[in-house]
Amino acid sequence: MVTEPPDGLGQNIKSSYTKLSDADLDEVPNQEFKSLVYVLSFTHAVLQERKKFGKIGWNVSYDFNESDFKISFKLISLYLNKAL
Repeated sequence: MVTEPPDGLGQNIKSSYTKLSDADLDEVPNQEFKSLVYVLSFTHAVLQERKKFGKIGWNVSYDFNESDFKISFKLISLYLNKAL
């Protein structure tokens, strides 16, 4: 089964946030964490939108998918926890 990403940046960002629980967002006490998660969600949404345009969108296609989003989220969490 294949799921298509939602249309539009807003819907893509909302889709990324629905896959995160409140516990995920509260696991790092650093105040910048939620801002960085938003930036990650926005970047993910932009990459998902741009790949629809094929060669016009990117010279080299790279599918920034859910597993990439999850590992990026975990890395942000890890680095900020170590910075405390």
